[in-house]
Amino acid sequence: MILLGVIAWIIVVSLIIDKKFPTPLAMETSPYLYQYPKPSDNLTQWIDKLEEKECRNCPVGFSKIDRNGLRSYGCLQFQLPTFKQYYTKYYPEVVKNMEEEDWLNQIYDCDIQKELTYKMLKDKWGNWTHWKYSILVRGLSKPPTK
Repeated sequence: MILLGVIAWIIVVSLIIDKKFPTPLAMETSPYLYQYPKPSDNLTQWIDKLEEKECRNCPVGFSKIDRNGLRSYGCLQFQLPTFKQYYTKYYPEVVKNMEEEDWLNQIYDCDIQKELTYKMLKDKWGNWTHWKYSILVRGLSKPPTK
């Protein structure tokens, strides 16, 4: 009986990780349920290339201490202060209901990071400087302006 419980738990956790079964927290705090609109344009393609430069083949839940001494999270290596700043700007209604531990659930979501990056760069092209190491050192071009 215990073995069946363990197997069921593993299946549920696997579905949550694969985003086939959303957690209640994800449904409450995500600006979208689990499918993020992905525009088919040059900026979206650039963000995909940025992911390769920032965190190619990183496992889910990856984080590291960056050169500035702050921890960077997930596929686009957002730092928590930057993530909070822009997430609050673009999703103020969602943030009102979030608690401190909810931020880590959001920052590790690659789709959320990509959507947030898209909004940041559409809003102000100069926001590319949040990823200047990938551009100036790793050789990624600056994001497209159109």
